[in-house]
Amino acid sequence: MGMLDRGAKIEITPSIKKEDIINETKTEFASTDNLPANIRVNNKLRNRVNALSVIGYGDSQKEIVAQLLDSFISNLSEDEQKRISDLEDIYRSKDQKNLLKKKNR
Repeated sequence: MGMLDRGAKIEITPSIKKEDIINETKTEFASTDNLPANIRVNNKLRNRVNALSVIGYGDSQKEIVAQLLDSFISNLSEDEQKRISDLEDIYRSKDQKNLLKKKNR
């Protein structure tokens, strides 16, 4: 008996590249930095923020609060600023997860 003739050798080349799959599965996440949110404050704090806005320290309550927070945080130590930045990242990722859950419902 002779050897089996298997014919021409077939070489398989990948038709899909790993990079193509990775690039397609990357999803662009919507920014959660501008989602509306409410903060409970008493009327005294609300009135102070409104007063600062009226006398020209900002165009809106949101801008006044942002300026006050930026000013406060800039006076903290580097360690405290780093901690706040880390916590903001944690809360941002939590917001992102909640947004994705809402979209998938």
